[in-house]
Amino acid sequence: MAGETVTQTKWEGKACVELATPTAQEVWPLVEDFCNLHKWLPTIDTCYQVDGTLGQPGMVRYVATTTTTSSNGNEETMIKWAKEKLLMIDPIKRCLSYEVTDNNIGMKSYVGKSTVTPINDDGKNGCKIEWSFVCDPIEGLRFEDFLSYIETALQSMAKKMEDALLSTSDSTAQEVWHLVEDFCNLHKWLPNVDTCYQVDGIPGQPGLVRYCASTITSSSNGNEETMTRWAKEKLLMIDPIKRCLSYECRPTMIAKMGEWSFVCDPIEGLRHEDFLLNTIETGLQSMAKKMEDALLSTR
Repeated sequence: MAGETVTQTKWEGKACVELATPTAQEVWPLVEDFCNLHKWLPTIDTCYQVDGTLGQPGMVRYVATTTTTSSNGNEETMIKWAKEKLLMIDPIKRCLSYEVTDNNIGMKSYVGKSTVTPINDDGKNGCKIEWSFVCDPIEGLRFEDFLSYIETALQSMAKKMEDALLSTSDSTAQEVWHLVEDFCNLHKWLPNVDTCYQVDGIPGQPGLVRYCASTITSSSNGNEETMTRWAKEKLLMIDPIKRCLSYECRPTMIAKMGEWSFVCDPIEGLRHEDFLLNTIETGLQSMAKKMEDALLSTR
């Protein structure tokens, strides 16, 4: 989508593109990375800092593209370049503006602005990138053609950003899923489980049964008592596509992981709030932290 205003002295226009899945919070760090434009814009061969402080107004980037043309059987190579100065950057509103200070492509008084905004009130599932500009007319180029270039460039840039974010998100989820689906190794990740192993069924298949146990020591009248708390849990369903599984702790509890949800009969001597907070929430936080640490250490 594009908007335009053409006057005798100035060209003004903007292009917008919506991304269906990545959030504004995810996309903004890619847009604000002012000196890495070449990562996302296919028409740019190189982009790097030449002056100023990284991430601060006043920073200047050098942007260049090498083009090859043929004339009378001879190939000619030309480097088209520009120096662009960051004028403003606002991480709260997720916008930045810049001006072209020098170039060899006929641009004069060019000021551009990039903005990233959510497309939903809750800030989830999708965002919009807007690229607007004001400049003097460029000799030898029609306004419509320049606006078309901006639109095409933004669409290409947004597609590369979306693909990169989706690829990272999916690969990270897949890495964690491999740890979660390993049904009989819960003790690796849940600190309050001392042992966990298969006692029946086929690994990775519904019907698989695991034995989980924890040993606790308590003091009473100066005497220490050791008790082993245990459970046998049966895998009911496992879906590697949706990355979720469910299991039951006979006779009364059914749980589902993807998130950790559960349904069970009341436990004698224990309040629901305490079971949810002290066992499920704390256990999940500890497990997630150990998984994250393990995955990061392998990278």
